[in-house]
Amino acid sequence: MKKLSFLVVLVLLFWSFSFSVVKIGIDGGYTSVAMKKMNDEIAKADKFTKFGNGIYGDLKLDFGIMPFLNIGPKVGIIYTFPASMETSAFSTTIKENINALLIPVMAGLSTSIGIPGAPFSINGGIYGGYGFAIVTSGVEFGNLRYDIPCDGGGFVGDIKAGMEFSLMPFVSGTINLGYRIANIEKVKVSNDVVVSGTTVAKKGDVLEDSDGNPMPFDYSGFIAGVGITIGF
Repeated sequence: MKKLSFLVVLVLLFWSFSFSVVKIGIDGGYTSVAMKKMNDEIAKADKFTKFGNGIYGDLKLDFGIMPFLNIGPKVGIIYTFPASMETSAFSTTIKENINALLIPVMAGLSTSIGIPGAPFSINGGIYGGYGFAIVTSGVEFGNLRYDIPCDGGGFVGDIKAGMEFSLMPFVSGTINLGYRIANIEKVKVSNDVVVSGTTVAKKGDVLEDSDGNPMPFDYSGFIAGVGITIGF
């Protein structure tokens, strides 16, 4: 019985790999970002620009495990257009520019299904993994200028669907729409920040809102992009 089971598994493996195709895909485009709590905090300033939009790029590697079904890793980058705050206090203007990006490292399943008679196929994928958040706050206070670097991480996942059409043998173009879940619950100061002999931020400090609560950076949002896939 054990020999029979081993034979069945072996046959299935050979059957799966007989359909194996390796594909490298790259795509990028527009993304929205939620950042609700961060934007609520930003809106308390006298003048401000909220987070809302950004750009993304993905690089993925697919291994065909059976007809129409692929599995593989994906790495990307999400860059949000900067937010800013400006507040006046004691005849001095305090300015802060906030840059935030996310590097998601994921793995998942994808598919591409041809439509008889149509010049394109339908593609889709679902991925999950870990996201590395990098946040930098640039502060201007009078004649002082300093940056506070922060980082954090947490679960990320996305789902995409779209169209794939042939450009030339083994090369396809793609149009993708999707949604990303990526709420990083807190970020911490990466390095001590010392200004004129005074420590203004210590490594490991959690970035907080005005009420003393950890400030989440929510990169969740809609995705719309184009890309190229090369098959081997």
